[in-house]
Amino acid sequence: MLVVVGGVAGISLSSTGQPPPVATTSTTAPTSTTLPPTTTTTVDPGTLPQTPAKPSATDPHFQARMATVLSAISSGNPNLAHPSFFPLAAYLQTKSGGGNDQDWHFRLLANFDRDVRLLHQRLDPTGGHLVFLGAETPGPSVWITPGVEENKGPYWRTLNATITYRFTASGPPRLQTVLCCISWRGEWYPIHLLSFT
Repeated sequence: MLVVVGGVAGISLSSTGQPPPVATTSTTAPTSTTLPPTTTTTVDPGTLPQTPAKPSATDPHFQARMATVLSAISSGNPNLAHPSFFPLAAYLQTKSGGGNDQDWHFRLLANFDRDVRLLHQRLDPTGGHLVFLGAETPGPSVWITPGVEENKGPYWRTLNATITYRFTASGPPRLQTVLCCISWRGEWYPIHLLSFT
């Protein structure tokens, strides 16, 4: 179970601990005294084009993503953090060559899942109450250009982001490093927890 205290204003997690989806809202102009319904459509950010916007660690979506990573670690269930992981559609826009769909599923996501389970055994094998306090990106951010790391598209990369947490609401703060986060459209996404392999 994950308990969120303090943290960044504006973070809201659903009952499953998932970050809020990126949504677009459209309203049809009224033609009578009755207002038309408002519709909300969830858009996979990976289907949109990359931007050069530099991400911020104070972004509420990043904080929520890292809170879901901690929730997955606490529960031992990596599926909780999958919506926070670097989107497949963005990865396909970023990488050159073939087999990128399989690489995302069977290398990146599989290694992420393995690392969540390993961290669960190390940090919280009883599935207790890890309290999320916040996340930071203390290292430098580097703009990775096409042609580097077999990329056809650019992104920001930062190494050694940290999740600050407690075992209980009154316990001492602890840190868990997230090896690598990369950006899509000005937002950080975790992609490697413990290693690149």
